[in-house]
Amino acid sequence: MKLWQRSVSHYGQRIKTEMGLSMTYDRRIFEADLPHRAIAVYLYLQNRADRNGTCYPAIGTIARELHLSVSTVKRAIHDLEANGFIRKTQR
Repeated sequence: MKLWQRSVSHYGQRIKTEMGLSMTYDRRIFEADLPHRAIAVYLYLQNRADRNGTCYPAIGTIARELHLSVSTVKRAIHDLEANGFIRKTQR
């Protein structure tokens, strides 16, 4: 999965994450009509990114550390992708 490549604006900064996740750190995440699981996963990935904006957590690791089920994390990733915050790509 790769982060949706949006232009960097005053709203946030670009973050590239593992699992092929890339995302734009954007305050609009809080204004989006997303379930709390999606916001939690988004912030988790943003928090785990290095200074180059890259991280490599497994879905199981995300689930364990956020105290969510694997299927909930997968739904959250789907929600984020459907709302344009991330984009999946093959690694």
